[in-house]
Amino acid sequence: MKLTNIISILLSLIMSVLLMTSLTTFSEETDTTAEPTTTTETTTLPSYEEHDCFYLIYDTQGYEASADLSPRLLVKGNEVTITSASIYREGYVNYAWTDGENVYLNGSTLIMPGHNVTLTPLFHKIYKITYTAGNYDDISGSTEISFDRHESFVFDLANSTRFSRSGFNLTYWLDVETNEKYKPISQYQMPSRDVVLEAVWEPITYNIMFSSNTPVRESFTVAGTYGTEITLPLCRFKYEGYKFVGWTYGSTLYKAGDKFTVPAALPGLSIALKAKWEPLDGTEEADVNVFSYIALKQQIGKGEVTAEEIKNSKAFLLNCKD
Repeated sequence: MKLTNIISILLSLIMSVLLMTSLTTFSEETDTTAEPTTTTETTTLPSYEEHDCFYLIYDTQGYEASADLSPRLLVKGNEVTITSASIYREGYVNYAWTDGENVYLNGSTLIMPGHNVTLTPLFHKIYKITYTAGNYDDISGSTEISFDRHESFVFDLANSTRFSRSGFNLTYWLDVETNEKYKPISQYQMPSRDVVLEAVWEPITYNIMFSSNTPVRESFTVAGTYGTEITLPLCRFKYEGYKFVGWTYGSTLYKAGDKFTVPAALPGLSIALKAKWEPLDGTEEADVNVFSYIALKQQIGKGEVTAEEIKNSKAFLLNCKD
């Protein structure tokens, strides 16, 4: 290490001890019960300019800080990190400091010039951003939530699952003041005002499945948008020995050509209608399930049921999904 550097460090240490002594005396003579003001009285500090040592002074304008911001005695040309301490001012957040000409972000660096430097905090005002689902009766769960954000802060907007509405997808956020639309999770810069973003909803278009409901399972789909009517199609399936009666949804039977209002489907589930069949000979259609299948197998040796009937019953059970 060069001799000049050693001397510089020793001088800094000596000056720091002298500074702390001076500040202790100063603080004992100062009335600490005074109310915070927007200006700080000039502190008389001992001069060490002949040693190229100068002060970095943080003027908090009377606001309390989260760390000790006593003046620092620094050697000219030294690099110093600007404090990241929080300055407690209600409704604001400090993000940088200024010497009147230059702006230094919290945590940035400064090269100590050949004179004392006094820094004052710069503040961003805090505003509120409110997300609302809108005035609808079919919202599931919460309908509104708010967050504090400071002006100019850049962040991601809430995603499309923030609110839930049966039969609808959340497609945009609408700024109710400016009428601008923003996509969920898009980046947004907080303006210098409170913001209300309302959900813009779009009805979901489903692929509605029509099932053959026969031992050999077949199906086709038709697109339908929630809340709209579709015309139920003709049956495309064949079932030997049976005639098509209509389509069932739940316990309701519809005929081909009837109007069907598309309902909302629960997440992960589909909308499905099953074909209803009636035997051509007028006998009641057998209810094929696992129990009747076992009963059929027990009868095959008695000549009361054919192997084809067993095969069809097994195929039905293996392909059945509802």
